[in-house]
Amino acid sequence: LHPVVGPAELGRYDARPWSGARPDLVLFLADTFRADGLAVGGGARALAPNLNRFADGALCCSNARSNAAWTLPSISTILTGLAPGQHTANDVDRSLPSELTTLVERLAAAGYRTGAVTDAAFFTPTHGLEQGFESFRQNHPRDWDLDWSVARAREFLEHDDGRPLFLLVHTYRTHMPYRVGPDEDLGPWRALKASGCKPLATKTTLPEDEWRRRLAECVPRYRELYHEGVRDLDRGFGLFLEALGERGLLASAFVVFTSDHGEALGENDDIFHGGALYDSKLRIPLVVRGPGVAPRTLAHGATLLDLAPTLAALARLERDPRWYGESLLTLSRERPSFAFWLQRTTQIALVEAERKVLAPSAEAFAQGSCALAFELAEDPREEHPLQGESWPGELARRRAELLRTLLLPASGSVEAPLNEQQKSELRGLGYGGEDGADEVGGEKKQ
Repeated sequence: LHPVVGPAELGRYDARPWSGARPDLVLFLADTFRADGLAVGGGARALAPNLNRFADGALCCSNARSNAAWTLPSISTILTGLAPGQHTANDVDRSLPSELTTLVERLAAAGYRTGAVTDAAFFTPTHGLEQGFESFRQNHPRDWDLDWSVARAREFLEHDDGRPLFLLVHTYRTHMPYRVGPDEDLGPWRALKASGCKPLATKTTLPEDEWRRRLAECVPRYRELYHEGVRDLDRGFGLFLEALGERGLLASAFVVFTSDHGEALGENDDIFHGGALYDSKLRIPLVVRGPGVAPRTLAHGATLLDLAPTLAALARLERDPRWYGESLLTLSRERPSFAFWLQRTTQIALVEAERKVLAPSAEAFAQGSCALAFELAEDPREEHPLQGESWPGELARRRAELLRTLLLPASGSVEAPLNEQQKSELRGLGYGGEDGADEVGGEKKQ
């Protein structure tokens, strides 16, 4: 129960009988959605027509990246504005520390009605990601259903009490195991696996040539199924926009569409996500639409570290001094951007002015010892690592001090108390060595 003392007349979201209220904020988070799912990211407009129409009237970041290549650290960055090394939620059995104040908690303290609709797995109270949400609805992997998520979002919108809202909708609609159509049919995925397309499970036992041959055979089929997920995600996003429009929020609210990371579909002999920090897994859509936001394409490098500062600025909250990111609405310069894989093995990626370096540690950065380097303007698919160039070491050393700041923990690491069902669910999603177990997902609930 959340009793509220407020005015008797509320009006609508877009027509309050008072002035000066903080704006409504909506964040739609499409987990595992590649940048080229949208036309601004190089994709076909016909693949996601609703999303592309939405982006046509918005600020679109054409060079946006995640700060990690998998869900937990990425969403923790979205919610805190802190880099993965700072918030410490970097492994399957880690949780976002409760002593960290999330952006959602700050919005709630400023008078916002805060709600989340999530597809669970990592976006759960067990992993500490419910902090600050007054309403937190989650749907577990066996019951994933995008229509359910949209319906729960509609319910949240209907319970307007006059306070400004912050609504976050998170969906695994384009995450493995890939499903087809509004019923999220797993049949084609199971058929694909039955045909022998299990490269994750067999890579360590196959000769390299055989691995590459099998991957080349499977990738077009993986890509086809992944695109089926994008098409249905676009359908569901269209329904979500209808719900916002019915209540006047499309005209009055600031709406953000983004993803927590991308997905490798054969690039760099890689598949799915996690692990090596190639751009196929880091490049994401990042779209902001709202009153006064001029439709345009922002080519400056942006990351998920910029999302909390953007939302805070829109809500007229003070900037957190720990934030490295900036508001996307006023961003006018290039900055170095980092991504992190911080588990038992580590990797750090740095992109600056279309140059990218990867190294295994902060110490390697300080020494200028880079494992890989790419000129992205000439080699956007990262197929030709550079050899013998001096600039990678110089770039790494120049940014080593900034990197150390972004790796400084703001809190101690906290263990997530996972039960056996949760561990099984995560293994079914590919976290733990399996390549998308069949027990995840199911028929649409009636």
